[in-house]
Amino acid sequence: MWEAGLLSEAERELDSAEAVLGLLGDSTRDRKLGASLIEFRGMLKSAGGDWQSAAADFARSRDMHLAIPNPYGAMLQTYRLGEARAALGELETAYTLLSEAHAKAVELRRERMTRRTGFALAGVLCRLGRTDEARPLYEQSLQGARGRGSGFDQARVHDAMTALAETEGRDTEAAEHRQASRDIRRRNGLDDEEGGTA
Repeated sequence: MWEAGLLSEAERELDSAEAVLGLLGDSTRDRKLGASLIEFRGMLKSAGGDWQSAAADFARSRDMHLAIPNPYGAMLQTYRLGEARAALGELETAYTLLSEAHAKAVELRRERMTRRTGFALAGVLCRLGRTDEARPLYEQSLQGARGRGSGFDQARVHDAMTALAETEGRDTEAAEHRQASRDIRRRNGLDDEEGGTA
């Protein structure tokens, strides 16, 4: 619902789910379900632009996953918390969290999350002016997106690499990434506006 912009409706559904949260048992499955509910509450808040409240929910969900323990769930919430802190402009904190999430995704051999956390980490590194560290992470993300055949992810990585190349004064490279992004969007029926998102 929140992905369709139906934020109020999504909130009502989450309220209903949270009302029965106390009825869950203490099994690993039930505890994971409870942690996921808190995560979804945070995702809804982030969709509405309330990043501070979203961060609090992601931190709470991470603590719940750590207590189970559920390493994958904890890594995912560390990633979401890092993204929230980045949205709030807390770049050093975001860098620490996203570095931790990226390292854990590598350790767990979660290919898709390795690329997602790497992409988010690269964005923060760029904002911190550490473009040399960001570049290989973007390249790895692009390779992963190609391997999965994800046009959306390929286009957004090319967009990010366009901005990176422009920052570094690499105009030819920026133009190549910009054109690649446009071509992918057209092929896949995505938004082909420059810098747009699908």
